[in-house]
Amino acid sequence: MKSTMQVREMQETPNQMLHFTRRLFFILSLVAFGFAPCFSQEQVDTISMQKLFSGYAFSQNGERLNTNQVSDVLTSNPEAYEKYEDACSLGLAAGLLSSAGGFLIGWPIGTAIGGGEPNWNLALIGTGLVAVSLPLSRGSNKRAVQAIDIFNNQPLPNSPADTKLNKLSMSVQGNGAGFILRF
Repeated sequence: MKSTMQVREMQETPNQMLHFTRRLFFILSLVAFGFAPCFSQEQVDTISMQKLFSGYAFSQNGERLNTNQVSDVLTSNPEAYEKYEDACSLGLAAGLLSSAGGFLIGWPIGTAIGGGEPNWNLALIGTGLVAVSLPLSRGSNKRAVQAIDIFNNQPLPNSPADTKLNKLSMSVQGNGAGFILRF
């Protein structure tokens, strides 16, 4: 027959194993997350871009922004704002040229459909205007993307541009373990 002491030891062994397993899991979790870099600040007000057929759609914090709203957001960064204003100016010029070109192409086609004598020289001039508007439109899109990139990559407020991000890591050495904060 087993003594009371042996029965108690057999009952405590699973509890001891569970306690040991919990401690081991906690220590391993601490070590695993301690080696992952921890940063003190994160920029959350970035503007995201989505490529469309005719250009880009901009959004911030899940809400779509129109041209005026993007311009208002970019006022906090003069370099990005200036680049975006250049993009808007080029986009306006491209839009005017392509609209005029489309009208000049459509007028002779409409005249021909209506049974009149079309002036195909107008269609050629319209084609030239549309051809000139294409590089302007691409330049406008390129500048808009550059402006958003400048804005999204700006340093965080109240932090100098030349400082590194703070980093917290865990170090295990021969004489023990500890946390290292680099700033």
